Amino acid sequence: MDILDSAKRQAILERKRTISNNLMLAGVVSAYFGLKKGEKPPMPWDYEPDLFKEERERYEKREHDKAVEDTKNSRKAFAARRKERLKQEGGE
Repeated sequence: MDILDSAKRQAILERKRTISNNLMLAGVVSAYFGLKKGEKPPMPWDYEPDLFKEERERYEKREHDKAVEDTKNSRKAFAARRKERLKQEGGE
């Protein structure tokens, strides 16, 4: 009798997990469809911060490194344009 009760409780728990996961998935899909241009989509750590802590740290480091690199490239391009403009103005 205990084995049957345990199996029944396990089945109920699994069903609850499935329903909970389906609701979370529906929320994520809804969030994606509701994004405005330029908005970032929700990430897994928005829903389970402790579970995805390492992934979030890696993602944030990559984003930071990319921003630093983009800033460097932007400044180099600005300096090159300015140098070219000064060269043209001085040569006239």
